[in-house]
Amino acid sequence: MTTTLANHSKIAAGKAWSVILPRVMKYNAMACPDKFVNIAKCFGEKVSDLPINEAALKSVDGVAKLISDIDLPSSFNSQDIPMLIEILSQKVLECQHCRTNPRDTKLDHLVSLFSKTVS
Repeated sequence: MTTTLANHSKIAAGKAWSVILPRVMKYNAMACPDKFVNIAKCFGEKVSDLPINEAALKSVDGVAKLISDIDLPSSFNSQDIPMLIEILSQKVLECQHCRTNPRDTKLDHLVSLFSKTVS
């Protein structure tokens, strides 16, 4: 999603990553929760007493905190994004990265993910 966004807008790749990564992690966490629990542990999140799905989502908290700590944006305020959501979503769906995503990805999922990036 980030490469497609950077290639079709004036948003820098680093900013795209900081906004999109937590949302994509949350989307994928339930597909492979053990991996996301390990990520949460790397960020020092307390997960030992939590159900696995809740523990997996702590990885998103860790990444969001890092993004905040290094003062990267957590959403886009660009006027261009809403107009591009359908096009970007279709382009992402066509790329090979979607084929290796942990979850089966559909167009409406991508539209929803992109829509959540705009503040």
